[in-house]
Order: sequence, then C-alpha cells, then structure tokens
Amino acid sequence: MHRGRAIAVVGCVLAARPALAAFMQQPPPLPLSKRPAAPAAERSGARGHRSGPARNARLEAAAAGGVEAPARTGVGHGVEDKSASAQALNQWYTDAGAETVLKLAHFGEMRGMMATREIEAGDELLSYPREVTMDMSRLTDCPCTSFVDGAYWKSCLWFVQLGLWLLAEEAKGSASAWAPYIASLPRSLSRPVDWTEGQLDMLAAVYPPIVKDIKQQRREFKQILAATRPRLVNQDEPDIDRLEWAMHIALSRTFHSSGGYGDSAPEHRDAAQAGPAWRSNKVLVPTQDLINHNSHASPKYSYDGDRDRFVLSSDADYAAGQQVYNNYGQVSNDILLQCYGFVELDNPADTFCLQNLTAWLEWKAHKHHRSSDTDTAARLKRLEHLNLTTHLNDAHLTMENVDCVSLPTKQALRAFLASDQDLAELREEGGSEAPMTADDFCAPLNPENEMTMFEMLLEHVIDTQRAMPGSLQADTKMLSGDGEGDGGMSEEERTAVLFRREKRKVIAHARERLEHNTEMKWLK
Repeated sequence: MHRGRAIAVVGCVLAARPALAAFMQQPPPLPLSKRPAAPAAERSGARGHRSGPARNARLEAAAAGGVEAPARTGVGHGVEDKSASAQALNQWYTDAGAETVLKLAHFGEMRGMMATREIEAGDELLSYPREVTMDMSRLTDCPCTSFVDGAYWKSCLWFVQLGLWLLAEEAKGSASAWAPYIASLPRSLSRPVDWTEGQLDMLAAVYPPIVKDIKQQRREFKQILAATRPRLVNQDEPDIDRLEWAMHIALSRTFHSSGGYGDSAPEHRDAAQAGPAWRSNKVLVPTQDLINHNSHASPKYSYDGDRDRFVLSSDADYAAGQQVYNNYGQVSNDILLQCYGFVELDNPADTFCLQNLTAWLEWKAHKHHRSSDTDTAARLKRLEHLNLTTHLNDAHLTMENVDCVSLPTKQALRAFLASDQDLAELREEGGSEAPMTADDFCAPLNPENEMTMFEMLLEHVIDTQRAMPGSLQADTKMLSGDGEGDGGMSEEERTAVLFRREKRKVIAHARERLEHNTEMKWLK
C-alpha cells in the first residue's frame, strides 16, 4: 500500500507513510529470512517489547554511560517467570504436543524467553503442531459469529479480524482452546498512540513524521471502534473498549507466511492461496511470539513433514539462562516504536524521513539549473509521470547504504535535477521511442548530476540539523540521569528521548557520509 492509495474499510481509511502502512499490512514473515550474523563486536544489545517502554531502561543506561551493551548471546541470566499464568501456558503448550527448550523469564524489567539448557546453532528452539496456533489462513468462515456480525468481520482489515477473534475467545474463558495463551498476554500495553500530547511533543521536537503517523493511527482506531460497536452481537457489553488492546496484540505478535501458513503440504498451501478474498495469511504462534527482537538474529523456521510439526531452530549458541532472540524483520525504529512500543539501539535498518524536501528543492532549484533547463513545474510533472513524487515527499536517509540515501530517494532526485541534456542522453541510450521510466534513474546519470544531488541533500540535512532543538549529547546526558530536565521522567518520556537520540544518530551519520561524498566540509 502506498501513500495516496489508502484502503477504505468499514468507514476507516488506513493511510500512513509507505513503510509503516506496508508493515501493518504484512507483519514479520515465516520463514524468517536467513541473514549472516554480524561480528560479536558489532552486535547491539537485546531488544524486547513485552513489558512496554520499561524494557529500554537497562540498555539505554549502559549505552549512555559508555558501557558496551550486552551481546546477543549476552551477559546476565534471566529469572524464570513462575507466575500462575506462565506455568499454565507451559502446561498447555506441552499438553498440546509442543516442545521447547525455552522458558518465559524476566531479564531485569524486560520479559523474554530464556534457554533452559546449553543451545548450539542448529538446535531446535521450538517445535509445535498447527493446532496451538491461531491461524487465519486455515479459516473457512468467520470464527466468532457469536461475538460479531460475520459479514462485517470479513470486511475488516486483518488486525481487526484477529483482534475480534481474540476477544471472542477471551469471552469464552476456560472454554477457549487458547485460554492459557490468552491469559498469558499482557493486560496493558504502552504504545505511542496512547501517549499524552506532552510526550508526543518530545518526539515532534526532533522528528515530526512519527507524530504525524501516530495521530493518524489514533484517528483510524477511533473510526474502527465506532464502526465495530453496532456490529457486536451484544452491544451492551464493554468488549469494544478492549478492541484497541486486541488490535495492538495482533499488530505486535503476528507472523505471516508468503504462501499462507498452510504450507506444510502442497494441498494446504494451495488451499490457503485459493481461499476467499477476506482470508489472510496471518498467524499467532504462542510461545514463539514471546521471543524478543534482535536485528542480528536469524533463526531458521521450517516444516518437518515426518513429524507434521513446525520448527524454529537457533542460529547462534546460547548458554543456559541466557535470553534467546528472534528477528521481526529489517524495520526502522518508527515501526518498532509505533507497532511494538520499543526502540532498538543502533538499529541497522533505521531511517530518517526528510521533511519538506520538495518545497526546499523548489526554493533551491534556481541555484543549480541553467536557464535552458526545464522549469521547476516541469520537473515535478516529470516525477509524477515516473511515479517518483512520493519518494521525494518521503525522502529517506538510511543506515544501510554506503551513501546513506535510499535508492528511491536517489531516483527521484536524479530525475528532478536532470538537465535537458541529461534527458536527451537518456533517450538516446534507450532509444528515442522508448518511454522513460523510473528504472532509468537507478544508476548515476553523470558525475555532475550525481554531485549536485549529494550537495543539495547535504545542504538540506545541515538545515534540518540546525532546526533541531537540543543535541545528541544533551539527550544522552538526559538518559543517563545527568541532563537538564531528566528528573522524574516517565518510561514513555525516556522512550521518546531514546527514539529521538537514535534519529539524531541517523542524520549525523548521513551527514558524515554526504560530506565525504561531496568534500563540502566548509558547509559546517
């Protein structure tokens, strides 16, 4: 889903920045893609999310104090969660025929899954039958018609469908097949959509795009709740007040499979793919969804046909008592904060969305264009024709590329800055009759165009940094407890400061790379 191509459903319009909207449509995959682990010295600390923003405190305090955050197979042992709900979950999981070498544990204020014995790379972490999962790809009809109108349920977005199914199962109490699992879910969640305006202002001061997305999500959730209330079977019950919680559970704990979760055998896969239009390939996997995130983890998911079981295998060695990690995908801190409620330190997939780049370029264009070039309006029309307008409005700096600029952003800038001569040469190379496409701008056009692109980006990055209140150093001091205004910060406020500090890191890194590319250090 892309900006401008919102999906309307029961009166709700889901419209967000492309990366966030796409993620909400398609959560982390099963199987998880296999990626080589980074060297131990490059691995950042543990990333959990089940206890809300409190889970950030230990890691950000270590980083703020100059202490290396624990490695993925890191220091410290967990304390097993022996609560009644955790014990009931373990018993239910075993009784259902599932097997695991992990147990729910507390690591300081963070909850996660702990190795119960020494684990080597390749060892099975979990194996389970399909029956323990809440698998939407196997549904043939609405699973909760006693709770909500079935036709309405089929018209909803996947996370609304799953949220309503969860609430219907919760309402059954012990009669639900997933009662112990549902009882183990956190009763309250801290998500930015519920933050105060003051807490959001702490984000907006440095990074306005995230606040825009959060407020859009608030409006959408409000519309969903209003549309759903009259469709509940018992409208007098307060179930609607729990739907927002259930939707957050779905967004933060669901996996998907590209072929539908029914991929254990060809007939299951074919049935999932050929199912009704309302059916999605989303699945809740109890216990597996308790494993916390680390972007350098890459456990292997597979199906064991001989045992008719799904298996998650480790990609790393763990000692008994250490926390074991999963990977929710290569996603930015914008998505991790909004959908999961936490921030990843030194996230290699983090991005920085540049604001007002199109307007800024219009203002700056006359400094770089010769009088014979097409005017700015024609340049913008060119981007529209190439379907690159969105990538200029949502220009992204990244931590992944050597030059820290996303490819779509470079395509849009190259096309916008291209001179008449550049375009003529492109047409000559591709044949005069061939229509120009965005692919023509994947590679540099020529050294002059490329240098102008980097120069203008660098200028805009510097302008953006200068407009930011505070500094990276001030945020770090605040997180360590030594800065002005740090006294009595709530966990939400600490998470906000941590988020904006990570964004400052991204733009600072991008500036360094752009300065290297342009050798324009005099712009400081």
